[in-house]
Amino acid sequence: MVIEQYDSREFTSTYFALRVGLIASCIFVLMAPTLAWIFQGDRPPSISDSWYTDARTVFVLGLAAGSALLIVVRGDTLSEQTLLNVAGWLGLVVAGAACWPKDGAGESLPSYDPAVAEMNKYAIAALLATATLVWVIGTFALPQELVGAGWHANETITLSIQAAYPILIGLGWIGFLRDRTGVAEHVHGPFATVMFLLLACVALLRTSWGLRLLKLIGDTPVDGTVSELKRGREILLAEKADRYDWIYAVVAASMMLVVIAAVILMKSDAAPGWVIGVETALLVLFGVFWGVQTREAWTQRATASEE
Repeated sequence: MVIEQYDSREFTSTYFALRVGLIASCIFVLMAPTLAWIFQGDRPPSISDSWYTDARTVFVLGLAAGSALLIVVRGDTLSEQTLLNVAGWLGLVVAGAACWPKDGAGESLPSYDPAVAEMNKYAIAALLATATLVWVIGTFALPQELVGAGWHANETITLSIQAAYPILIGLGWIGFLRDRTGVAEHVHGPFATVMFLLLACVALLRTSWGLRLLKLIGDTPVDGTVSELKRGREILLAEKADRYDWIYAVVAASMMLVVIAAVILMKSDAAPGWVIGVETALLVLFGVFWGVQTREAWTQRATASEE
């Protein structure tokens, strides 16, 4: 049966609900250490260390929900969509694999609980198996017009991205099978770092400058999206930037700087306790990005309806 008529309000409400859900999941994760401090009397040395408190469920649910939404939400371009997909899967691993525990001062403990490492192994194996199954179904079972979702990208970009998914999944399996314990104990931090770097790139691609770069490589926005409307108003041709461009650029640059600072602090003899500040800054920037993107989309929708 072909549905010839539909209520556009359903699609509009879903579009905005997904973005509001991302903001809510961010708040959920930020609440975890505060709840641990209120109800247990001790604040964990990092947000990720909430896993080792009674607020574990709040932390895991918030991070897992946000990561799943990153996979579900649609980007305006194929490149943006790919970054969101990969970031979402990385986030699910970060949610499912507990971090290396730290003491109250924020110093990493000398040993890792083997029981936690075993739980991490199950979570990572399940996520790799699920990612493999999703890729197989999306590639060989679903109609390509559904999977493609109307992307406007040249053949080189499309084929490169299609090849990237099985390569990344294969590398994940190889690394996990070669050293299950090592991956289970150490995957949390590196994956979280890469996830936020990818999200910084997503913020950059939402700017006029990012869209101009994508146009040069043959990736243009899907019809009817905020980014396509931005190009339609000749912001790119006039080389003018609006306030959203500047906000996205600041968010992207700030995320990258915070991640770089975190890597430097990890390699230095800096006093422990800085992790929670870095995590909080990145999560706040994440929430700001999705809040501003939601506001921009709502404003564009209101303007389009008036016209």
